[in-house]
Amino acid sequence: MKSNKYFIMMRGTAGTGKSTFSKAIAGSLDAVVIENDVIRNQIRKLLCRKDTLRTVFIHNKAVRKATYSIAYKLLSQNIEVNHSVILDSSSLRLKVYRNCSRLAKGKCKLIVCECYCSNLDILSERLKKRTYSWQVNSLKKSLQGIKMKDILPTKYLIQIDTSKPIKSNVKKFLTYVKSIEKIN
Repeated sequence: MKSNKYFIMMRGTAGTGKSTFSKAIAGSLDAVVIENDVIRNQIRKLLCRKDTLRTVFIHNKAVRKATYSIAYKLLSQNIEVNHSVILDSSSLRLKVYRNCSRLAKGKCKLIVCECYCSNLDILSERLKKRTYSWQVNSLKKSLQGIKMKDILPTKYLIQIDTSKPIKSNVKKFLTYVKSIEKIN
């Protein structure tokens, strides 16, 4: 697995298990995980005093833009030193895919890993643990799987139902990666 380099772009709505799955596959691929949530939360902490959360909502678009800008830089630096990378982010926008594709071009294989949770009860439990109430709106979206807003023009795409056991999903993913290696 370590001979080829990969850029794994996680995709899916809140609560679909992208972070858990990213960490589960990272070791097998010898990959660095870039977590957008960590970057975004640090930016928000810097922008907002403890006595007010208002700043977070006023600058939400700027926070998202800064988060992706930092993530792209970290991804680029890791790709340049020949590491496989995983972008742990919702990646629901076509613009994100295009930027990731540009970073990977000629340097590593870009694989889109779309996470969804087919079990509404499991997804609901996951979202209840979150602090953001808006994520409840993700329930319907995450059950749609590939039918998200933008269909990506990617060569390599795998869907992972995170309501299934993690070990079987990791095996499914690694089998898919091996099949890509055989093609190329």
